[in-house]
Amino acid sequence: MSDRVDRPLVHILISVWDKAFIDKFVDFALPTHVSPGNLPALCGEARVHYHFYTNAVSADYLENRTRALARFATIHVRTFESTLFEGHTLAQHLASYSGDAFKNHLNQFSVFHLLDDIADKQPTEYLFVGDSDLLYSNCAFPSLLQALQSGA
Repeated sequence: MSDRVDRPLVHILISVWDKAFIDKFVDFALPTHVSPGNLPALCGEARVHYHFYTNAVSADYLENRTRALARFATIHVRTFESTLFEGHTLAQHLASYSGDAFKNHLNQFSVFHLLDDIADKQPTEYLFVGDSDLLYSNCAFPSLLQALQSGA
C-alpha cells in the first residue's frame, strides 16, 4: 500500500457492530470491496482510509476480521462510546434510538463526524459512505472516484 501524498485521499465509511453483522459484512460484502477492480484498482489512483464505526464490545472482533484490508488501506476503528461529536459521544447521541432509527441516526452522525475531519482539506479528500450490507460491482470504487473528481 503506497501512501504517496500526491494522490487523492479516499475515506470509506462503514458502520457495523455485533458479531453476526460483522461476520455477514466480512463474509459477503467485503469480498466485493477487495475484488480486483475495486480496492486494488483504487489504490493505484488514491490513498485509502477505512473508517469503521462500531460499539466497544465489537471493536477488537471487527479489527481482527478486517485485518486483511490493511494491505490496501489504513484502518480506523471508532467506537460509539469514545467518538466525540458536538460535545457528546455517539453513544450519547444515539441513546434514545433503537432498531432502524438507531442505524439511520448512526449513519447521519458518523457521516457528519467524518466530514468534520475532512472538510476543506487541501488537496480535496473524498468520502464513500457504504453500508455493511452493500455489495459493490467490480470497478465501482474507481468509477466513484472519477465521478467525484469530475464534480458529481
